[in-house]
Amino acid sequence: FSALTRHTGFMCDWRADVWSSVLVGPDGKVTCIDLQQKMIESLIKRATKAGLSNRIETRVCRDNSLTLDDLKEEIDFAIAFYVVHEISDVSGFFSQIYKTIKPDGRLFVAEPVGYVSKKDFDTTVFAAQQNGLEVIDRPEIRRTYAVVLGKKKTSQIGRLVNRENFPR
Repeated sequence: FSALTRHTGFMCDWRADVWSSVLVGPDGKVTCIDLQQKMIESLIKRATKAGLSNRIETRVCRDNSLTLDDLKEEIDFAIAFYVVHEISDVSGFFSQIYKTIKPDGRLFVAEPVGYVSKKDFDTTVFAAQQNGLEVIDRPEIRRTYAVVLGKKKTSQIGRLVNRENFPR
């Protein structure tokens, strides 16, 4: 799982992580997360070979935590590529991602057709929506279910009805 921003991001697919570190530029940062230390070590080797290790921060997550508590609303763009189907607590995953992305940040989720059913992918999107995210786009990618999500915007009516706006 990876994220990237001009300042921070996260993921762990070594090809996407190294590519993402090019995209963020010399002042950006990509935070790469994986359950397996071996995958992190492989990524570090490839990033070093590409001369991009200074743009990549790696973290080994736990079953119940992405270890992102220090990145509240710092992520511009997060990528979960072929990974959500591997997560036991999908709702918890989206809850943690919601807390890390900026108000105008985005999360790209992709799952493999043939391995993940359309129904299961729709359930994944619903879990994201239940955790404060909304569908921004559904890009078409060959043999892949994909969605771009962003934080739900507070409605105009919701702001007008908010108790804080009423005089006491």
